[in-house]
Amino acid sequence: MLIFQGGLMKNRVRDVALISALSAALIAGPGLLSAVAHADANEEGYLMFLGQHGLERGGANRQPALDAGHKVCQALDSGADAGAATKAVGLSDWSNSVVAYAATHNLCTQYQDLITTWTDMPPYVPPAGPTNTEREGNFVDGLIRMGLLQSNADAGVRTSATKVGWAICGELDQGKNKADVTIELYKYHSKRDAAMWVAVAIDELCPAYK
Repeated sequence: MLIFQGGLMKNRVRDVALISALSAALIAGPGLLSAVAHADANEEGYLMFLGQHGLERGGANRQPALDAGHKVCQALDSGADAGAATKAVGLSDWSNSVVAYAATHNLCTQYQDLITTWTDMPPYVPPAGPTNTEREGNFVDGLIRMGLLQSNADAGVRTSATKVGWAICGELDQGKNKADVTIELYKYHSKRDAAMWVAVAIDELCPAYK
């Protein structure tokens, strides 16, 4: 049996076990074979990238997040082009692009030249004015108060969190209602956390949607 720990195959696995697993994969079909072929993937690096771009990947969300990345790799293995593989994730356009980039640069790096960038928020330009910095500071403070962000989060994490907040406002600007935006966040956050992200974004960044 193949035993995995932290995304890496344990050194104790015997050659005969690997041969057996590959044989089973050939019988079972391309999906299982892809999983074995990508067994040495950098799953922790992949999950870290998702977290840095506002996509929840810990706890109960860890396996669904990994499954989304492996879906990209398997689509590419099957001959899909970069666009089709990105859409295969099945989330919003900006979430799809983050997952696809992270997957091809950590889980199946032979495809990293196919997907060389990502968009981690819908196209949106925050309203101009001197109050934006204050709004963003209040937004981050609100996340901390609600337990959605650690008080010692560094500047990079705070910036990424702010981008997610503006992305929420951007989706509202595009005509989505609060319920739809919240449901979208269920993909990577608990229901409670998703609702709080939307509430804090509206309170501090785009109060017109209260």
